[in-house]
Amino acid sequence: MSTEFLVGLKRFMASGAAAYLSNSRRGIEKESLRVRSDGRLSSHSHPSGLGAALTHPYITTDYSEAQLELITPTSDSLDGVLTFLTDLHRYVFRHIGDELMWVNSMPCVIDSEASIPIARYGQSMLGRLKHIYRQGLSHRYGRAMQAISGVHFNYSFTDEFWSCFAQSGVFAGPEEWSSLLGAKHLLGGGEPSVDEPLLALQRVKNAGYFAIIRNFMRINWWLVLVFGASPAVCNSFFQGRQHQLLIPDNHTALGPYATSLRMGDLGYQNSRQKSLSVCHNSVEAYARSLQRAMRMPDEDFAAIGLCVDGEYRQLSTNVLQIENEYYGSIRPKRTVKGLERPSDALLRLGVEYLEVRLLDLDPFESVGVSREQLQVIEVLLLYCLLCDSPLLTDSEYADTRKRMNQVVNRGRDPNEKLSFAGKTDCIQTQALRLLDDLNAVAEAAGIADWAQTEKRMRQRLEDFDQLPSARILAELSESQRSYFDWAVQRAEATADVFRNSPIDPARLRQFEAATRASVSDQELLERDHKDFAPFLAEFLGFDPTLAPSQ
Repeated sequence: MSTEFLVGLKRFMASGAAAYLSNSRRGIEKESLRVRSDGRLSSHSHPSGLGAALTHPYITTDYSEAQLELITPTSDSLDGVLTFLTDLHRYVFRHIGDELMWVNSMPCVIDSEASIPIARYGQSMLGRLKHIYRQGLSHRYGRAMQAISGVHFNYSFTDEFWSCFAQSGVFAGPEEWSSLLGAKHLLGGGEPSVDEPLLALQRVKNAGYFAIIRNFMRINWWLVLVFGASPAVCNSFFQGRQHQLLIPDNHTALGPYATSLRMGDLGYQNSRQKSLSVCHNSVEAYARSLQRAMRMPDEDFAAIGLCVDGEYRQLSTNVLQIENEYYGSIRPKRTVKGLERPSDALLRLGVEYLEVRLLDLDPFESVGVSREQLQVIEVLLLYCLLCDSPLLTDSEYADTRKRMNQVVNRGRDPNEKLSFAGKTDCIQTQALRLLDDLNAVAEAAGIADWAQTEKRMRQRLEDFDQLPSARILAELSESQRSYFDWAVQRAEATADVFRNSPIDPARLRQFEAATRASVSDQELLERDHKDFAPFLAEFLGFDPTLAPSQ
């Protein structure tokens, strides 16, 4: 542990901020493909019994019409958010007949790119916008990549936490927190001057969340090592494309030391965005860099065409159609109002919460994620806040990508060395060293039942055969089954869990009411008829049919 980290830890312990950690807000977004009983991708529309995907608060679709996305409301407890997610699964299985929910991040058997149905949301302006955006993704990157699923964990500290933390004297970035929060601007202690763009407390939150983001990007490899659960994929995913994976049978491609192929070049980390420069040093720099990318022309995307024979192929021909097209393992988020763009909301109101986006679906957990995983992430986010977080340079950003690729492809290789925090050593040694730091943070914060979690994490890191990625490959080898056959069996077992468990009557009524309301809300949106071209120009803030200079 560095001297700076130990000093910061002591100041944090003395600040009283830890008392507010239990009130932090948590939420989960979980994606999963609907597949037929034989494991093939469903060609059916989004089930009517699940309401309107465009307007349902809890059940929607991601990229594909066959890709469910289950969304929990925020909760101040991990148990509360996981119970809600469990009930959502029970409700879904009441309405998908004999279909299954795919329990792996990497897709099921894909007959062809065209066999992956793009999500449809009706003829309202918002519905068309969401569908055309997905059409653009298919033209730009292919449909198979978009059918990859994962778990996103949303997390925010309370205002009371930030107020205490700002006065603790902890350094976690290029500025001292106390300097961002003047005495008259303490929580409840007066209004800021009229020329300040944001409340002083929000400035603290912005700086704090971006300090977390920078450090998270530096150590995100650790979560991929510990929780990565996509070391194999069905051969059909490649559609004839070249790859370097081993092929033990007709339905399996795997990396013998891989942890999370989803997080590598085969998944979201597509080569088109590697040269995209997005700054993570402040909320202003981040939002502005995304907005520039949305206005930056791209020759290859221009060749696709914007609107051909009266049909839109994408929202624009620029580097990004919208901000969400840029993939990051962690994102600063702000709840948007109506059709407000995310970057505008961040500039106007600042960061509200963080979205951690690198969790694979865990096929050994019925809802795809465990309480243990989420608890570890919470401790890691706090660790990222307590550590010094210098501004992220382009060269260091490249180093973060290099570390991630190493762990994605060869994370369990005992001979693989990782350069991190000024030290070059084997991945296992680096990972255990970081776990020691996390343990110190958890103890300082008084995290309940952390001892058991830390024990299991240490067991995994001392014996890589206990990692989820290793367990998956071991089961494939021992059963002599293909990845596809193994995954179908896991999906069937998970379906049995939810089909044979009751749902709380009050929660059932809540879901049924939300489903009915979603249908009514979409019908209301459908009544508002407009020309799409001016609507799109208003949404983007520019006319995508005109050259940037115009």
